[in-house]
Amino acid sequence: MQMRDRNIAPICLPLDPAEGSLGLLFRNCVRRTQEALTRLAGPDVARLREQLPWHLQEEDLAEAVIEAAVTARYSTPGDRELVHPSANDRVLVAHRDLLARMDDDGLLDVGGLDARPSTIIHAGSALHYHPLLRRYFTSGINQDLIGTLIRAGGQPDSTVRIAIDTEHFTRAEDFRDSMEKDYWWGPALSSEALDDPLQTGVTVHADPDSGLTHEYPRFFVDWRRDKEGRKVVQMEELSDEPSSTRSGLRLLRYLHAIRDTDNAVFVHCDGAVRAYDPDSYTARCEKQYVTGRESATHYRKLFRVDGAISTQDWSDIVARWFRHNRLASEYLKSGGVQIPV
Repeated sequence: MQMRDRNIAPICLPLDPAEGSLGLLFRNCVRRTQEALTRLAGPDVARLREQLPWHLQEEDLAEAVIEAAVTARYSTPGDRELVHPSANDRVLVAHRDLLARMDDDGLLDVGGLDARPSTIIHAGSALHYHPLLRRYFTSGINQDLIGTLIRAGGQPDSTVRIAIDTEHFTRAEDFRDSMEKDYWWGPALSSEALDDPLQTGVTVHADPDSGLTHEYPRFFVDWRRDKEGRKVVQMEELSDEPSSTRSGLRLLRYLHAIRDTDNAVFVHCDGAVRAYDPDSYTARCEKQYVTGRESATHYRKLFRVDGAISTQDWSDIVARWFRHNRLASEYLKSGGVQIPV
């Protein structure tokens, strides 16, 4: 609970006593774990180390055991993470004024708030973005994506709404900012293709060698025209690796956007996570197109931007939302512009 409140991911372990009460608590856990390990036989200790993730096998055993245990719990979606917020959630009880900013999808209108890529400072508290907006769903918040959303939604006559963690928060003075650098931002597809009314249909990018280093075998892009003559795009990834599974559910990213081809701008963009149980995911994989939200066991919208969105901002949102999925990058590159590294 305290790590969630302080927005400290397991990757930040071990904690130093200088972290205050949380650091002292961690050192106490290490001491007690070390005492428990001394009571194990040598072969049992060896087997325990072998069961640790590869990146922890050379670390201090007590600290590694704690990190592995915390990671499993930290990255498992709680009961409320895939459903809409409740007025009884901790954050909304402490900050009742935020209820008026929540829409029907459980997204918070951050316009006028002190919204930063890493947190929202509000009434003396540091509010955290939704856990499903973490990188790989397990690490730190995808600050590049959040920053792009805030920038795109901060334009005149535009709005941005983002899902927050309504169960965990901390005092603003205790919040520790961090930044995880990475290299993904997006090129624009050619304006000619984006605004050509005849350029519609389903595109599938596939990786026949998907596996441990790249878990996404297919990436679907579906362009259609709506009744108003605008172009609508849906994007969804598939994954065949267990790293995308949490609590028996396969978590996959989805994006929807609308483009005004007359004015050559996007006017809407939203992103969500679709969670599939084994049976529904098997059925999903049999389809060679982007299915409706009803195909998923759970559907949780995480952000929404309305108003004029430049092609570059939209491209950045796509690349940063589908971060680490090189098929999304491959699709964006098909416009002839290289992604800087």
